[in-house]
Amino acid sequence: FFFEFYAIMSICELLGEQLLDHNSGTSPENLGNWSNFDSQLTSTESALSDAKAVGLYFSAKGDAKCAKFNAMLLTSHAVYLKNDHGIEIVFVSRDKTEEAFKEFYQPMRWKAVPYDGPRDTLASKFGVSSLPTVIMLRPDGSIITKDGYQTICKDPTGYGLLNGSHSKKTKKCPGCTVQ
Repeated sequence: FFFEFYAIMSICELLGEQLLDHNSGTSPENLGNWSNFDSQLTSTESALSDAKAVGLYFSAKGDAKCAKFNAMLLTSHAVYLKNDHGIEIVFVSRDKTEEAFKEFYQPMRWKAVPYDGPRDTLASKFGVSSLPTVIMLRPDGSIITKDGYQTICKDPTGYGLLNGSHSKKTKKCPGCTVQ
C-alpha cells in the first residue's frame, strides 16, 4: 500500500497571526484612510474562531471576471454564506501593487491576508493558477473543495460549499476532494 501523506496546517498557521478586518472597530468613513490601514489588523484566531469553514478568495483588481464575481460574492456572503452556513471569507490578493490591493479590498466586508502576508505561499500551496479562485477549508486547514468559485457561481446560496461542490459525483469529479 502506498499512502500519500499531507501535513494539515490549521487555518491560523496557514494565514499567519493577523488578518485585516474592516469590522475591527474602524468606522466606515475611515475605510478609505489607508494611512491607518494597520489599525485594522486583528488576530486570525479570534477573527475566525466561530467559522465552520473558511473560503480563501484569490482575486485581483483590474480583472473583469474578478470584478463580476466580487459583486456576486459580496451579496452571497452577506445574505447566505456567513449567516446560514458559518462560512468566513478571507481575501488573498494577487495584485501586483499594494495600492491596487487596498483599492480592491476597500468595499469588501470580510477578512484579508495583509499584503505583506503569506499571499504567494498560499497561492503556491493551493496551486492557484487562475482568478478568481475560492478554496474552501475546514478549521483544521484541510480542503473541502478547490472549486468554490464554480459552486458559488452555480448556487450563490452556497449550499454545496460545506460538503464539496459536487458531493453526489465525487467518484467522477476530479475537482472534488471530499468523498
